[in-house]
Amino acid sequence: MSETNRNRFDLEQDIMNCWSVVDDIKELSRCKMDRREMTEDEVNNYLLGLETIYQVKFERLFETFEMLIRQNAFNDRRAGLEVKEYD
Repeated sequence: MSETNRNRFDLEQDIMNCWSVVDDIKELSRCKMDRREMTEDEVNNYLLGLETIYQVKFERLFETFEMLIRQNAFNDRRAGLEVKEYD
C-alpha cells in the first residue's frame, strides 16, 4: 500500500494485529497444557515462528506510524476533528 493510502484507521488495524500475540501465546499454553506434551524443540520452534511473525507485524506498525507522522495526520484540523478551546 502506498504512503498516501495509509491513514489512522490503518494504524489502528496494525495495532490490533499486534495485540493478537496475546491470543497466540494463550494458544501455545493451551496446546502445551491441555492437548498434549510438547517437546522443548517443538515449543522453541513455535516461539521462533511467533517471533518472526511479530517482528514483521511490529515493523509494519512502526512504518505506518512514521508515515502518518510525516503526513501530519495527527493534527486535529487535518483529520477533520473539531478543535475546542478550553479555559
